[in-house]
Amino acid sequence: AQAGQPTERVNGFGASTTHRLTCVKAAGDLPWLDVYQVVVNDVSLTVQILVRALRGRWVMTGRKKGGDYIHQPRRDRMDEERVSDPYRARGKWPEPTACPECGAIFHHGHWQWGAAAPGAAQHLCPACQRMRDRVPAGQLTLSGQFFTEHREEVLHLVRNAESKARAEHPLERIMDIKEEADHTVVTFTDAHLVHGIGEALHHAYQGELDSRYTDEGDLLRVAWSR
Repeated sequence: AQAGQPTERVNGFGASTTHRLTCVKAAGDLPWLDVYQVVVNDVSLTVQILVRALRGRWVMTGRKKGGDYIHQPRRDRMDEERVSDPYRARGKWPEPTACPECGAIFHHGHWQWGAAAPGAAQHLCPACQRMRDRVPAGQLTLSGQFFTEHREEVLHLVRNAESKARAEHPLERIMDIKEEADHTVVTFTDAHLVHGIGEALHHAYQGELDSRYTDEGDLLRVAWSR
């Protein structure tokens, strides 16, 4: 029913009753809380609704829509020394520097997309160097019956998440997607990216998620199965 319009319902005794309902959204001071002023038959009520409880909904395959999990704080709060990228710690590049492979530029202390300045130095960015060396920073293994039945949909989520991340951060990319007999392995140039995509998969489809570093500590292995 529209706000302010009478609504008719049948009560438990079979009698028809008419109610007048008005619902107006009030200002809320908290980003995760909506406040509504509801008037039923001249009786005023204040209703508070948790926004977070309303924003997730399911589609036929069981995918739950959510926010951006790629750049949210990591759930396990990985130690910064553990996730440090040796390819980024090789030294300070001169400014301006441009990557001859992907066109990213090193400016204001970090790699970003943009136009290279005239006379910019030419050095491979850490992502392109990893791809040339074939040394991934993260590895995602996808498996399970659900994945087999919805492989293209799951991989679409992975590719879409990577595309959004790469648009803002040129060092966050997919390196390769390899099909095995009973699973698929996706390698990445950045550990934060693979961890974020694992979280996004778990949020969207549930299943089992496991993240751990190799003994050497330079490769994050993420496994998602459902």
